[in-house]
Amino acid sequence: MNEKEKLIIETSMKLFAQKGFAATSIQEIATACSMSKGAFYLHFKSKEALLLAILHYYFELLFEKIHSIDSESLPPREKFLKQVECQMREIHQHKEFIIMQARENAIPFNDEIEAFIFKMRTETHRIYHNRLYAIYGERIKPYFWDMAIALQGIEQSFLHLSLIEQIDMDYRQFAHFMLDCADDLDAGFQRRAKQPVIDAEKMNGLFKEKMNGEMILGWLSDLAAEDWSDDTAVSLDVIKLELASDAPRPAVLRGMLANLAEEPGLQEFIQLVKDYYKLS
Repeated sequence: MNEKEKLIIETSMKLFAQKGFAATSIQEIATACSMSKGAFYLHFKSKEALLLAILHYYFELLFEKIHSIDSESLPPREKFLKQVECQMREIHQHKEFIIMQARENAIPFNDEIEAFIFKMRTETHRIYHNRLYAIYGERIKPYFWDMAIALQGIEQSFLHLSLIEQIDMDYRQFAHFMLDCADDLDAGFQRRAKQPVIDAEKMNGLFKEKMNGEMILGWLSDLAAEDWSDDTAVSLDVIKLELASDAPRPAVLRGMLANLAEEPGLQEFIQLVKDYYKLS
């Protein structure tokens, strides 16, 4: 992305936040960027193409910083706190993106935008999965979706107050509050031992239906950055090379997945690869 494209993206986000996507014209964006309408079209063929670029830009800014924390040698609870605080600060720094969505109520969809929003949802799921399993382990498996969705709902409500209603918030304090909420949810699930509200198989199936090779490779890259034994790290690297190739070899994938069968933190990923590449 060059500097002019970055200028158009950041300027248009502010305009969309102020007026809404539909009410903002390309001419207004071009004028605010001190360029002609023709110059705008040299960078983006339409307003929808610009919106997709905004989604990519925001996604990469936010998730790159969150993922960088994954590679730090921190205890799981401290990593959770640091990622939540980082996420809240980054969102506040680029609050026009959230305000744009709140004003619009619904982003205009085409196939590319719908696919990318699903990719963002999948990435959010992976982050919560890694955070919560690192802290609570396999015992939360039946309740993972209830727990993750509840925590996301809390986070979104506080973000609305902070960004839309402009209520001041200490993000480190909020991160500790989120961790306390997670602890309380976990304790409640274990104490009550009731049937989860969300059917895990249906939710996992929903994600699997829309999953693609690029998303699986992205998940694998995140997993490979974590602290594993040498044997596990080598197996993940081999799988990554296979998935990045034009024609992944089923025999190699089966062998490497078998090497990972005893790793509790990799079971969901193993099953996803088996299902997607029909290795079962």
